[in-house]
Amino acid sequence: MSREQAPGRYWTTHGVRLRRARRTPGPWNWLFFPGGRGIGSESLQELADVADCPDTSWLVDLPGDGSNVAAPGAPADPYPLWPQVLLEAVDAVPHASAPVVIKPPFAGAGGG
Repeated sequence: MSREQAPGRYWTTHGVRLRRARRTPGPWNWLFFPGGRGIGSESLQELADVADCPDTSWLVDLPGDGSNVAAPGAPADPYPLWPQVLLEAVDAVPHASAPVVIKPPFAGAGGG
């Protein structure tokens, strides 16, 4: 993890925000990515709660996405970084085991 700005809220070097949504015993890190540009990970909180994944569930916002605007470390135009910052998000969580990425599709919102 990079910088902790508030309890359970972290930003990576290029402004990916990771917020701890749930924590239960277990060896996994579950990363919940929203389904398209502009949709914040807040939309996935209920899914993270219902999924009840073992260990830690993270809500992930790429720089410039959802409410993660003016992210620390992100450039003024963060969108060209998106392919690389996906990996940065995965690399940011502790690796007791392989992280699990969850990205539900949202029709009409660039997801899929």
